[in-house]
Order: sequence, then C-alpha cells, then structure tokens
Amino acid sequence: MANSLKTSRAKNGCERCPVDTKTTQYRFIDKQFLPDETTEKLRTYCRQRQNMLTLAAEASHKMQKYLKILNFRLDVVVNDICGLTGMAIITDICKRKSRP
Repeated sequence: MANSLKTSRAKNGCERCPVDTKTTQYRFIDKQFLPDETTEKLRTYCRQRQNMLTLAAEASHKMQKYLKILNFRLDVVVNDICGLTGMAIITDICKRKSRP
C-alpha cells in the first residue's frame, strides 16, 4: 500500500511542487484590505454593467448569426441590428409582414 501512495504522488507531481509558505501562512485577508461600503457598491455596479454589456453583445451576435442562417443579411443593410430600425425590421419579419 505504501508503494501505491508513492506512485500516485509521483504521477501527480506533488513531491516536486514547492510549498508556498506565504499562502499557507496567511489564511485570511486583514481588515485593512476590505473596501469601504461606497467602493464596494461602485465595484458591484461596474461589474453588473460589464456583465449586462457582455450579455447584450452576445445576444446581438446570436441574432446576426441566426439571421444569416435564415438568409436575412440585415447586418449588411443596417449598421446596428439592435437599433431602432433594425429591431423594427426584425419585429415585422416575426409578424410575417411581406414589406417590413
């Protein structure tokens, strides 16, 4: 059984890894590194805004991709398919209007 432990350690490379004393010595961050309430709120808002922008960009790319698959090259005609004109055309297409 001792031999199997040695071989499993050698396969994982744990014997060759040096122990980082700084990360094992300090387990928690001191209070001086915690941001105040205003900074924490601002960081939260910035993170949420970035997530919303990322999701909006992904949705726009998916819409362009599926319109291209359906052979509607709306991105060639309109610069921003998520703009007022682009969304009006997409709405009319969904309502099956022949002249959007």
